[in-house]
Amino acid sequence: MKWGIFYRNKEMYGMAKKIQRLIFMFQRPRKLLFTLYYAVRLKYCGREVDFEPTMVIRNPGNVSIGYKCSFSNFVILDAHAPITIGDHCMFANGVTVATATHDYLRKPMNSVCLLKPVVIGNDVWFGIGATVLAGVTIGDGAVIGAHALVTKDIPCGAIVVGTPAKILKYRPDFSK
Repeated sequence: MKWGIFYRNKEMYGMAKKIQRLIFMFQRPRKLLFTLYYAVRLKYCGREVDFEPTMVIRNPGNVSIGYKCSFSNFVILDAHAPITIGDHCMFANGVTVATATHDYLRKPMNSVCLLKPVVIGNDVWFGIGATVLAGVTIGDGAVIGAHALVTKDIPCGAIVVGTPAKILKYRPDFSK
């Protein structure tokens, strides 16, 4: 049998990719279990989302994830308020997204919990250990550098680094 037939016929190629993904998932039963678990419990979960067994999603009913996103080890989505993630996003090891904070003007501080949603656009890449705080919107195509602390909105195509995150430059295929 010649393998070229799969590349010429889009329908057969798509079926071959699905079978390949299924075989891969059954080789890692723990990953398959967590993928099914989160896909059922999330508010919305797009197709071909890749979950790692070591990631944590608190309040999964508040999380919507787009098509073909990937989550590496030790990612934490702390969803006291809604978290919306677009298509084709990549989360490296140790990324944290939080939607809750406290009012430091009140005494005691823990008397009020402030809940603010987080919105993440399409094609966003989070480097190792990045943290996104409550109420932030990240535009399409943004790159969040390793260990960056995102406290404010990030425009489309921006590359941000540092604590707090500052715009270093823009991706070439995005304009300011």
